[in-house]
Amino acid sequence: MAHVRGYIIASPDATASTDLAILHGITVNYFGTIKTGGNGANLNTLTGAVTTTGNDITNALDENVNQFTIVRVGTINDAENTVSAAEGLRAENVKSGGNAANLCVFIGNPTATP
Repeated sequence: MAHVRGYIIASPDATASTDLAILHGITVNYFGTIKTGGNGANLNTLTGAVTTTGNDITNALDENVNQFTIVRVGTINDAENTVSAAEGLRAENVKSGGNAANLCVFIGNPTATP
């Protein structure tokens, strides 16, 4: 039976990178966001990345959506989606206007080594 691990990062209403230290490695198979804090605006985006390198795990999600909307990623970068505990996960939030707060969700399978 396969195990699944999920991580959630609360991103602020600002242009900011929010890092999350993880205890075990993960192969990211899903990335999405739940829009919180109010409606977004044109050019607001969210990207999943590796903390230590800054390399993108996902394409940028369009955050020009209403509050409580769920946005799913279109592309996972298979060259970057296996992340060790030493590397960690990052939510890269870009605010152009409106409200940029969101819950960033990473889901995947644990790797064999931390």
